[in-house]
Amino acid sequence: MSRRRLVKDSEKIIEIPSEQELKIIITVDWLEDWLKRVSKRLVFFSYVGGCGGEYIVNTMQESFYSTALEPEKWGGHNAINNRHFSIDHLFDNFFTSGNEDLDIENFNDLARELLKYFSSTSDWAKNGGGTIHYCLSNIYHFDMIKEHAIVRLHMVDKCMALFEDSVKISLIPGSQQWGEYTYIAQILKTTMVPLYTREDKISYINEEFGRIRDDGIEDYQWFLFKSLFVKLKINAENNAITKNNWANDLVIKILDNHNKLDDGVMLFSHTITLLLLEQYYNKYEIRYTTHEMNMKNNVNNFYKEHKYDHEWHSENNNQFQTYGFGENTYTMDDVINGKILESFSKNVNLDITKSMFTNSMKDWFNNNVEFYKQIGFTCRQDAWNIEYCQDLWSE
Repeated sequence: MSRRRLVKDSEKIIEIPSEQELKIIITVDWLEDWLKRVSKRLVFFSYVGGCGGEYIVNTMQESFYSTALEPEKWGGHNAINNRHFSIDHLFDNFFTSGNEDLDIENFNDLARELLKYFSSTSDWAKNGGGTIHYCLSNIYHFDMIKEHAIVRLHMVDKCMALFEDSVKISLIPGSQQWGEYTYIAQILKTTMVPLYTREDKISYINEEFGRIRDDGIEDYQWFLFKSLFVKLKINAENNAITKNNWANDLVIKILDNHNKLDDGVMLFSHTITLLLLEQYYNKYEIRYTTHEMNMKNNVNNFYKEHKYDHEWHSENNNQFQTYGFGENTYTMDDVINGKILESFSKNVNLDITKSMFTNSMKDWFNNNVEFYKQIGFTCRQDAWNIEYCQDLWSE
């Protein structure tokens, strides 16, 4: 069965073929030609984690392409940690999913990798979509209209050199102070998610246990102190120590003993992950003192033990200025004053004004501070030297 959607710019009905038909139509060669045709309507946005990239995209999404299958343009928002999620309507997060090392020399290579990704490892498929219809229908639909699309990046890899006529925008901290600001935002908002109900805590324990069991310790290297990672890796490789398939039950027991699973008691997602990793590669039940448990579940202790990543969050990260991205490089100050809108509006009439954008970003910054106050984060307040954040700290 085909899907239909009324396209707003031409007021005509575009018939979207069925999934079976799309698989026949969209071959590697077809997709290669498509990439060449639409590249001038793609806006690639690369940014350092913690800069509010997905929030920025969502504030402007009304002016860009959404989807052929659903009217929803927006991503999600977790109000607890003020974290936003935007939707990559065309590539389903291919360019933010660790594909930088693929051997892509031309559009044909890229087309082949995209089809492989859509059919097996795309976020849509993994999260229950179970079909590539979403991805292929949007690609087919985008070919027939005149809208532009935003595509997010974290790493600028060499395949970006293929998109010579695309708009490329990069967002970097711009100063050491902003570098620390973005680092704080990245590690706390993605790692220190507070959980308050017993149901949510146990659910997270079981889900995280499954990820550790399926993916192993390597995916957590960035998350751990180097010394702890090395220790756990040695344990993981030591045949004398068998992976603990009951680690989730043991961690539940450990947390229960410390009353951390009680409703209303704040327990961080990081604490759960750390306990699971330690228990998973230890054949004996680990016992923690009250002090040890409280330190593991302390956001300030977590921050002090994770050194500031000066290279990635440097004031002028050169990685974000290659393959044409250096022509439109902006800093966090340009986000504050709205200057960054200049490049997004090169070929698009934005539905948001500079005043609306700057006010929206002010809300984002203030909500960040509210989140840090909620979780008891008091370190490095001097790093937040932003006029409309300073007053919140002192309240």
